[in-house]
Amino acid sequence: MRRKKVRGIIGIAFMATSVAAMYLWMAYGQAVFATKPVLIAVMDIEEGTLIEPEKHFAVAKVDTDLIIAGSLEASDQQALYGVAAKQFIPKNAQISDQYFTKENLAVTGDKAVFKIPNTWIYAVPSSMRRGDDIDIYEIDSNIEKNLHVNASKSEDEINTYSDQSVIRLSLDAPVLSTTVLYVKDASNREVVDADERKRFDGTSQIGSVEIACTKKEMKALEKRVADGMMFIIVYH
Repeated sequence: MRRKKVRGIIGIAFMATSVAAMYLWMAYGQAVFATKPVLIAVMDIEEGTLIEPEKHFAVAKVDTDLIIAGSLEASDQQALYGVAAKQFIPKNAQISDQYFTKENLAVTGDKAVFKIPNTWIYAVPSSMRRGDDIDIYEIDSNIEKNLHVNASKSEDEINTYSDQSVIRLSLDAPVLSTTVLYVKDASNREVVDADERKRFDGTSQIGSVEIACTKKEMKALEKRVADGMMFIIVYH
């Protein structure tokens, strides 16, 4: 009799454990196996945006059957520093490696982002874009006699020109060679190609140029301006 009673208690305990296990599986277990933690956008990300993962992304669990091709996880964030979005990414969208350019423009080492004051610039190529490798040349007050530049400028914008071959033939060695990090208009929006004809048409007139340079290079440019020079930029 006692043995049967013990068996009954064991049976009830087993059933209770089974019910509890089933509940836990339904409540939590399925979610663990049916979802995957991936990166999503915490804000609308415009085309051309330089990515800062801790600012632009968060980790969220997404149903495995809704995972998109090339979806990225938290462990992929480090590789995304400094890459550029090559398309618009809406808020809450999953993040795919297909959304970014492969070129990393993150500032490293002793370099920093430096916005060249517009008053230092005589002219830049109208087709210059973010990521271009550039040479910065200095020019003196005889610029208009030595260079045939049809510069055009309006308020809050920079003189632009189109024929780089003429510029290169008219200048000495560059004072600085570096990379363009941002090309923006007067409204602080990225200037990009307006259509598929690369560099033929921009979305707006160039209003500012930001480059990567060291503090020493920045001071050198500043000194040349103090000596009465201005700069003209050529990309290659």
